[in-house]
Amino acid sequence: RKLFDNETESIWREIAAKASEGGDEFALLRRKGRLKEQDHLIDFMISMHKTHTSLEVMEKVQTWITEHKKDKKHSKLKELVPQIGSFRGAELDLVRALKEYDGHSSL
Repeated sequence: RKLFDNETESIWREIAAKASEGGDEFALLRRKGRLKEQDHLIDFMISMHKTHTSLEVMEKVQTWITEHKKDKKHSKLKELVPQIGSFRGAELDLVRALKEYDGHSSL
């Protein structure tokens, strides 16, 4: 069963790309229509929706990303998503982004 429609999934992938790599590098990460290094994170986030609300997912992932930036080799995120890479670029408040998106699309 699919948790998101294609448009919503595409938006979440773009949010993750901007958070992890910065908007300017988004095109460089695309390979065959998928994000090269962040697919595993997106898939993990989607799977979290089986047991968490969208807000809980964004809160946890945002915390784990902050922790991962400090210690890439021993972070909780690395433990949960071993294929995770580095995060560069501007900070993106996932919780605020979710609330803004929910405000105009009523998730």
